[in-house]
Amino acid sequence: MERTTDFWQATVDSIEEHVAVLDEVGTVVAVNAAWRDFAAANGGGADVCVGADYFGVCERSAGAGDRLASEALAGLRGIVAGDRELFELLYPCDSPTEQRWFRLQARIFVAATQARSIVVTHRNVTEAQRLNEQTRFRARLLDGLQAAVIALDADGCVTEWNKAAEHLYGWSREEALGCRARELLVPDDQREAAATAIAALQQFGEWIGDFVVQRRDGSRVTISAHNALVYTGDGDVEGMVGIATDVTGRIAAEHEIRGVRDFLRAVTDSLGEGLFALDDSGRVTYVNDTAAELLGFPPAELLGVRMHDLTHFLHPDGSPHAFQDCPIEHARTEKRVMRVDDDVFVRKDGTLLPVAYTASPFKTERSVTGSVIVFRDVTVQKAEADRQQKELDALGWVGRVREALADGGLVLHSQPIVSARTREQVGEELLLRLVVGEEIVAPGVFLPPAQQFGLMGEIDRWVIRAAIKLAQAGKPLSINLSAGSLVDSDVTRLIEREIRSDGIDAALLTFEVTETAIIADEAAAKSALTRLRELGCKIALDDFGSGYGGFHYLKHLPVDFIKIDREFVGDIIDDRYSRHVVEAIVSLARGFGVATVAEGVESAAILELLSELGVDCVQGYFLGRPMAIASPNPTTPVHERKIG
Repeated sequence: MERTTDFWQATVDSIEEHVAVLDEVGTVVAVNAAWRDFAAANGGGADVCVGADYFGVCERSAGAGDRLASEALAGLRGIVAGDRELFELLYPCDSPTEQRWFRLQARIFVAATQARSIVVTHRNVTEAQRLNEQTRFRARLLDGLQAAVIALDADGCVTEWNKAAEHLYGWSREEALGCRARELLVPDDQREAAATAIAALQQFGEWIGDFVVQRRDGSRVTISAHNALVYTGDGDVEGMVGIATDVTGRIAAEHEIRGVRDFLRAVTDSLGEGLFALDDSGRVTYVNDTAAELLGFPPAELLGVRMHDLTHFLHPDGSPHAFQDCPIEHARTEKRVMRVDDDVFVRKDGTLLPVAYTASPFKTERSVTGSVIVFRDVTVQKAEADRQQKELDALGWVGRVREALADGGLVLHSQPIVSARTREQVGEELLLRLVVGEEIVAPGVFLPPAQQFGLMGEIDRWVIRAAIKLAQAGKPLSINLSAGSLVDSDVTRLIEREIRSDGIDAALLTFEVTETAIIADEAAAKSALTRLRELGCKIALDDFGSGYGGFHYLKHLPVDFIKIDREFVGDIIDDRYSRHVVEAIVSLARGFGVATVAEGVESAAILELLSELGVDCVQGYFLGRPMAIASPNPTTPVHERKIG
């Protein structure tokens, strides 16, 4: 495919005329080398190259009073509208050093996909124009030329017909002389095109372009013709001289090139994968629609740009990706296929697109080298792999928790709860930790997997037994209850049984529950909390203010403490909204006869402000970090275990 693409591009580039292909709205979609070189040499640049609005350029010139630009725009639009198949225009284009003439020719092209394109050719006809002015009837003396030369009088009758004309058209000189050229050469279906060419010839004095003529035997041939009027000394039209060559092969090749190009684009655009072709410097020479769509770039913005600089300059972790370390570059320099399963391309909006790609070097018979990159979006596959990895990690923590429950790997830490007024410790919250080797693991790591796989009930039972054993020393303790344990009547009965068995004061135990734990089954939660209160235990509503139902639960549940969420405590000095929330909670708690505990106290300034606002108790790193305590290792009878 790459070799074919190079072939048709190289073929088009070998054409001396300036050739461009426009889509139906006038956007330039392809040009040959002659077009690019002329644009660069004459300051056109991006205004007339791939991606440019050719119609827009004509409109601006026409708006500035350029009559020929207006005529060109009308002719091109007539082709798009289907009013004509061919449009031609002779126009001057002077340079600082010489007077030049060009012939614009535009034809409609309909691909197999029914897409309509306009092929625009600008041919430099300066020399032909000068030839007409200098030679007049010298064409009759050019019988030895390979080009067919004919001369007509003012009525269009043949006055000269050279040997090459005999060979090209099949009529002998004797047969042609005196006959009207239109009757000899113009097929019926080309009469309108001939009339257009004659009109241009009469207007500009010459006509240059391709034309289909009919030979004596009825066969047809496409000629490239240069026809020029010849004038008398008084300025009257004396006749016409026409020079023509057979370009049937060239036209067929151009059609084949366009067909191959359309075929290749249709094939590559139908791929579900993105495709880039890069030259030997890593610059994009081709990009299919899938690649442009995945990366969010218009194709014109990708062409000619070094791919690495535009879309491959970051690693998956966001760190810079040096060009010399790029696998795509290695494919070219090391002449080997590079396959990468985990990488990213940068979209136009700056986001990263997870991709897997193959970079393959190539070299054509004309020694054109470069590489082709085929990539696919692996966002879904990567997300699935990440999900599976997280599930495996979670299962790993579940196994560690099971082992800890069996061999004493769970430990308790405690954090002091202090009176905001007296600064004396009034209690402590028990916090669970997991010991793995020499490492102490925080609950945020292992509790979510334990919750996911149904181990929280067994963990809560372990903590309850350990806390009740510790309460025998007469210290007030706070214990967190999970949502599942809160609504599990077996857990409530366990607490009651352990309290009575150890003979402790139930008022020493405060059970902390969150709003999310209550939401699961509010009726069951209310029943359990009421029973705990009847036993003499205390109830704390944890993370108060972070949810939407806190006030409702405060009204309907037996609550002794409100624990103000650390979100409002940590920035209370600088955020007036957090201060307002804390003030409101304190006022509300007083109205309900409930004490307040502020979590997350990290500084003396925060402590002082909370005290001023009337908060009852505080806890946080400023007052004491969680510390390991000598806790019992209660065993869980096998018949009481509930392992999910």
